[in-house]
Amino acid sequence: MSLDPALIKEEEKPKSPGMKYTHYAPTGEMWIVRGKEQAVIDKINQLANQMINEGKKVGVLTLREHEKEILKADLVLGYGSKNNLHPLAVHLYDALRTFDQQKIDYILVEGVGEAGIGLAIMNRIKKAAGGKMIDV
Repeated sequence: MSLDPALIKEEEKPKSPGMKYTHYAPTGEMWIVRGKEQAVIDKINQLANQMINEGKKVGVLTLREHEKEILKADLVLGYGSKNNLHPLAVHLYDALRTFDQQKIDYILVEGVGEAGIGLAIMNRIKKAAGGKMIDV
């Protein structure tokens, strides 16, 4: 995939060995998109469209209330909501396995707030994505 480098801001290098490894990483390349809610949805739609036009199979992991806003993707999975992230925490690894079973090339994940259970979710998602993030 040829993402415009100006659109991507990757996190700093890991500060400790436990932070540098990917864990439970799916086969497809995974990117986290985070920022203001509508900007995240718009960026996911833009990237999904770009990847599909390149002939790639695209999956999106988003919150339930945003499922219908994802306009073009081969597989959209929605778990949890802004007010209840627990279902996302419970089903995260199932979702990643589902993307693998469907042979998804690129996975775009809507980032969540890093407070409470969101901190644990983002930690797992960051490791699964190998730290690949797009800030919008």
